Amino acid sequence: ESSFGYLYERQRDYEGALTHYRRAIEMAPDPSQYLLSAAIVYSLAGRDTEALEYFKRALARDTLNRRQELSALTHLGRILFARRDLKEAVEYLSRARAIAPADPRPILGLAETELRGSRPVAAIDFARKALMIDSALPEAYSLIGLAYQRQGDVRRAYAAFKHAILHSRNRSQAYVRMGDLFSQHGKYNGALEQYRQALAADPKNAQA
Repeated sequence: ESSFGYLYERQRDYEGALTHYRRAIEMAPDPSQYLLSAAIVYSLAGRDTEALEYFKRALARDTLNRRQELSALTHLGRILFARRDLKEAVEYLSRARAIAPADPRPILGLAETELRGSRPVAAIDFARKALMIDSALPEAYSLIGLAYQRQGDVRRAYAAFKHAILHSRNRSQAYVRMGDLFSQHGKYNGALEQYRQALAADPKNAQA
């Protein structure tokens, strides 16, 4: 059943995948890994309420391996962050960081949470810790740029966004953020140039 579920998941037939993963959950003596697989599919399908339930059920059994537990905790943190439940998001992301201190993803999640909570200094600190693990993380540079922008430090925000553009495979969003920075400070010609660069990198970027 789980193999069928995986095949449907790969084809983005999420309902089909969930049908088979739920059967695997019912059949298995320890359904933890299938609860995790179903949770990920619910998340991919945009059904965050069900995803939260299944991630928590998978963790509650305390039988996931290290990689699976890290995945569940990181997904939970990001879903809760998107729902603005920042306290619980920090709890799960901190647990993920404790499991894998050399993995930058939970640290970036904490940086995002701090920025959403209007704590730019803490956000910068976490983003820099992520960069100590991987110095070419465009997401970390973008978060630093946004944090400095919140503080009104245009020079440092500009430098951070430049690094984000340098290291990003899809530079379009980084150009948009640079354009927003220029626009916010009345540098409209510079903003227009950045938005043009964003559209050149991705003609379908609606924000540009």
